[in-house]
Amino acid sequence: MSCLLRMAGVLPPLATSLCRAVCFSLVVLHSSFFAVAQTATVDTLALPTIPAENRFEAQGLLLPVTLVAAGTAGLFEPVKSWKYNLQDAVHSLGGQDRYPFEDYVQYVPAAAALSLGWLGVEARHGTFDRLMLSGTSYVVTASLTWALLKRNVVSIRPGIHYTYVAAGNADAISPATHPKYFNSFPSGHSATAFMGAELVRLEYGREHPWLAVGAYAVAAGVGIMRIYHDYHWATDVLAGAGMGILGARIGWWLLPYEQRLCDTLFKRQIAIRPQTNGYQNELALTLTF
Repeated sequence: MSCLLRMAGVLPPLATSLCRAVCFSLVVLHSSFFAVAQTATVDTLALPTIPAENRFEAQGLLLPVTLVAAGTAGLFEPVKSWKYNLQDAVHSLGGQDRYPFEDYVQYVPAAAALSLGWLGVEARHGTFDRLMLSGTSYVVTASLTWALLKRNVVSIRPGIHYTYVAAGNADAISPATHPKYFNSFPSGHSATAFMGAELVRLEYGREHPWLAVGAYAVAAGVGIMRIYHDYHWATDVLAGAGMGILGARIGWWLLPYEQRLCDTLFKRQIAIRPQTNGYQNELALTLTF
């Protein structure tokens, strides 16, 4: 450490500052490591005991993988022709001119998964754990749906197909000049909605199965509206539903590890509760680290 400090004297001012910062950080990390090592127990560093309901099971992949596979089939013949024929019938209903309220409804199931516990519904986890579960599930779902598939799979949206290709103006658009016209697969709205529905099922479905049924009904409605409004093919919605369910289940499987990590690092406690002073209502947030 002393040699690093002596070297700093011959370096330019910026490098000197960086060198000193690095040396200081090393000292802090060195001291912190031994402080933690002296107080930590073997139990703190051990892998968490995973509750039975949070353990990974291969059968948990069956439904989402089947839905994604069915949706992927729509990119190829003969299913591709079927999805075009189905959309022709839907397009004739005129839904492309209606307001896409599913832009907002897609978040209802996820909001319910997080907030129903605040309204007195028995949840399987506390607020902080539900926040971690929802956040992880959304990150996984977004990574699979948007970062992985939407950016790499070229699939024209139904409305764009009818506006340009079916009208004989296919040369006016291309994936290079209009990328959003060609990112139909899979349905992001459906992924978000079904992720939330699966979280409701996992968190509340054991004691309140009708909440899970209602959440899935909302998610299905979002998917149907994406088809009706000419934003997605039916197979896009199937794949999006599978991605959302998969994202929620991966978040569920990872939750015990996240719980242990947060307990080890922060020893945190969190409470969110409604309160009123007789004139106004508010949510009170209490954090303890």
